Amino acid sequence: MAKDPFIGVDIRLINGDIGHSTIGDLELVGNVDPMDNMRQALNMRLTTPLGKYYFAQGYGTRSGNYVDEPNTEYTRNNLEAEARATILEEQRIDKVESIVVSSPSTNQMALSYSAITKTGTRLTDTVQIGGRLN
Repeated sequence: MAKDPFIGVDIRLINGDIGHSTIGDLELVGNVDPMDNMRQALNMRLTTPLGKYYFAQGYGTRSGNYVDEPNTEYTRNNLEAEARATILEEQRIDKVESIVVSSPSTNQMALSYSAITKTGTRLTDTVQIGGRLN
């Protein structure tokens, strides 16, 4: 896949830590597949509690507020709406095609999404959110 300057390249994060290559250099994300950078950016946005960062109070999501709620259609719809709004806050995303909320295990939930970037590329991924839907 060709590099897309609109999507960009960033430092790879692995479980929140900066990724390093086998020789100790910083590892990059998006330099081979630009969509990897978008996936990482959306994963970070969808798993960061809103207001966590003092200088970026609007960054993140309220998705974590739903993890202890009953697994009802109402809760899933609210979580889907929150995830959709959070994804659309990313300036490189044009529209969200779909979001599916699931509870793959007893201690987590998953948001699977399909979105279209402003360059017209379809991006799909599944993001694990800590906690669970009861």
